[in-house]
Amino acid sequence: MRLKLLGAALLLIGSVQSSFGVQITNGTFTIVGNVYVTDTSGLAVLPAGLSCPAGTACILWQDNSGLPAGDNFADISGGGLPNGDIPLALAMPSVDAANMFTLKNPTEIVGAPGFLDTLFMSFNTDSITTKLFVNFIQPGIYTPAGCGAGGTQCTPPGSLFSFANNPNSTSSATWVLSGDTGASNVGSESLFKAIFTSQFSVPYQTVLANLAANHFATDTYSASVTLSTIPEPESLLMIGTGLMGLAALLRRRRAK
Repeated sequence: MRLKLLGAALLLIGSVQSSFGVQITNGTFTIVGNVYVTDTSGLAVLPAGLSCPAGTACILWQDNSGLPAGDNFADISGGGLPNGDIPLALAMPSVDAANMFTLKNPTEIVGAPGFLDTLFMSFNTDSITTKLFVNFIQPGIYTPAGCGAGGTQCTPPGSLFSFANNPNSTSSATWVLSGDTGASNVGSESLFKAIFTSQFSVPYQTVLANLAANHFATDTYSASVTLSTIPEPESLLMIGTGLMGLAALLRRRRAK
């Protein structure tokens, strides 16, 4: 009887991790591709598979490693994997491993109070069911004061981008998105943070001028995506019930 109780308690604890399919919950991986940023005019001339309606500013994604380029895809680097519980298989296939979904402002606004979970990334590895939902876009860390001629650091008004000029007349932009895995990780919801970096061969003043003239700007990017686990109340209850069963069994054995 004691063995049956012990086995049932261990199975109850183990079922938290095993009963919901293959999920990623913690660790870090890297994605790369092209990013397109538009203004609200609706006049940007984008690749055939990308679009942004008038009145909306969009961030769109393209994988440029394949021919033709993959609209709404990104590559996942196998470097550094496995990591946490993220397997090397996440990076397979080696091209278009991640599905990327357009961000639109509105409704995905920059800064507080954030917005409702919006599907941002899913994976083309059949065994992985996890999806990433963005619900907050961090504002850029600089001010608009440096966006004009002679500036070295700049965040346009209301923007998520933190631009910085380099001494060699190049520049970079960083931006940060965060969210969770929502209902795609049943019993083991996780948070994620994605830190993006894009490098430009010209000062950021030129990048902003191109955006104003052409209604969009584009370049390559890389992003580090980190997940961290937050057990849901149901999972904690199941684990707690299993541990209580183990404790009761141990107390019985000590009493005898």
